[in-house]
Amino acid sequence: LLEGDAQQDGVMGPGGDTVLPSTNDLIMGGDLTGLPALARLIEDSQLEQGEPRLLSGYLYAAAPSQADLESYLPKSNLNITAIHPDHFAEQVVEQIRQCNATSANYGWFAGEFTSARTVRTVLTERFGLVKKSQHSMAYWKKGEPGHSP
Repeated sequence: LLEGDAQQDGVMGPGGDTVLPSTNDLIMGGDLTGLPALARLIEDSQLEQGEPRLLSGYLYAAAPSQADLESYLPKSNLNITAIHPDHFAEQVVEQIRQCNATSANYGWFAGEFTSARTVRTVLTERFGLVKKSQHSMAYWKKGEPGHSP
């Protein structure tokens, strides 16, 4: 920078939920870009008014192995399924669609644009979740410069 020039840079995190609603029967998912947010949500949501609470439901996330995913995420009562990152986009929607949940009270997903849009549809059609009961975010868009990992 030349003397006298001023430039400010900033870093923002993704928008969305900071704590999950006080409910169980969750359906959650995320690709590698969504993993940090999933971990934070689980950790922050398990303390409710100072009392520990273990979340329950289903979580589908990109990870090289089941052991890697389980060691990365905070302990919970979530049924966790690792999907290899190379196959995540092709498999996550079907995994969520076919999960054993008989009901869901809240859905959360973060990942690639097309996956996020399709997961939102599954959460609505399969589980009857209205807009207030789910948050499905696109963190990036495949094939768009500056958006592909």
